[in-house]
Amino acid sequence: MEHDDQLIEGADELLSSLDNGPPDDATLVQLRDWIMKAKAQMLVMAAQTGELTILRTDIVSRIAGMSKAVAVARDSEGQMAETVAMVAGLDHMSAVELLTAYRATAARFRDTFRASFVPLQFKRPPGRNHSADVSDYK
Repeated sequence: MEHDDQLIEGADELLSSLDNGPPDDATLVQLRDWIMKAKAQMLVMAAQTGELTILRTDIVSRIAGMSKAVAVARDSEGQMAETVAMVAGLDHMSAVELLTAYRATAARFRDTFRASFVPLQFKRPPGRNHSADVSDYK
């Protein structure tokens, strides 16, 4: 962020010096340096944008998948219509809204499919010891 602020301040200074008339050699050198820094920053931002797009696509697909699974499991006509509308709006959500939707959807998913997230507790029949249980599988 500090680097961005410096670029913005540099742009403001260059613009004000250009408003005062034709640029001198020193201003042109400053302008060239500023353009080089801005270019480097734009390359970094382009790479970050690509990475953020990958993350956004993944989160949207996770929310959609979990929402559809919950709607099918609950087998409710209203739930399915609500899910379709929510999934259609995911692309227009901000990052904060997506994270909020992801957390809420994940909680609904865990509530709907509880057995998937709780280790199964098998009780051994009374009177049998562990070695007898292991021998059953040999």
